[in-house]
Amino acid sequence: MSQYQPGPWAVRPPEPVRMPDIRPLHKRKRVWVGGFALLAVGAAFGGGSSSAASPAPRPTVTVTATAMKTAAPAPAVTVTKSAAPAPTASLPGMITPVGVMYDYFSAASDESAATIIDLPGGPDGAGAHLPMPVPEIVRRYGRDGLRELLRPRLRLAETGFHVVATKGFDSTTDLGAIERILTGVDFDEFLARPRTSHVVAERDGGERLVLTISDELQGALARVEAAELTAAARHWVEEQGSGDTDAIGGLLHELAELARGAQQRGERLYCWLCV
Repeated sequence: MSQYQPGPWAVRPPEPVRMPDIRPLHKRKRVWVGGFALLAVGAAFGGGSSSAASPAPRPTVTVTATAMKTAAPAPAVTVTKSAAPAPTASLPGMITPVGVMYDYFSAASDESAATIIDLPGGPDGAGAHLPMPVPEIVRRYGRDGLRELLRPRLRLAETGFHVVATKGFDSTTDLGAIERILTGVDFDEFLARPRTSHVVAERDGGERLVLTISDELQGALARVEAAELTAAARHWVEEQGSGDTDAIGGLLHELAELARGAQQRGERLYCWLCV
């Protein structure tokens, strides 16, 4: 149903009569002043708008995350500690685990000496056996005890040859220098002898050799006195600038004993060399 709309003939209600403001002038001024003050405050905070003030928006907080690149740690190094090797005698005239082997021996002839070229271990065979492992010797007797046990000694090997086994003392250069010290012979003359380091047997491209020792050198070793050998060892060490006088002297004494025994048996001296 449509709402009722009064027509133009309807009687309008009488308008309310406006009463004059009969308040005293000073009270009306207070109202005006208060009204103007409220209007000014509203203009200051509301910009003159009659609408309700909207709450100020909350500030937006922007968080910037900075990625810090951390250096990768260096790879750890693992150190494996190995046991210290047992001390070895590395001076000329001393037996050592490594180095060129020189076995000095005597034989009745070149042919007999040549037979040892294919013997395992040469003329010394299996060699002299230590009473216990090297570390145990050092623990019980010290380095001096080890040196004494390793000292080259004349012995009758299981091969049937009389042998003085050593390392690092060459039958040409070193023994040639010893003969020069003992007899004054020139080294060139020493080398020119037909039996100085003459090869009687060879294997493996020269890695195993049987060499002769000259008759002159053998005779000099057989005749020399013990004191002369000691002095020769000292002189040799001084010339070389290194070495152990006692070790070289001990080796020369054993070689001299080998030479004397060879002469008594009618044999000659030889050297088995193995690289």
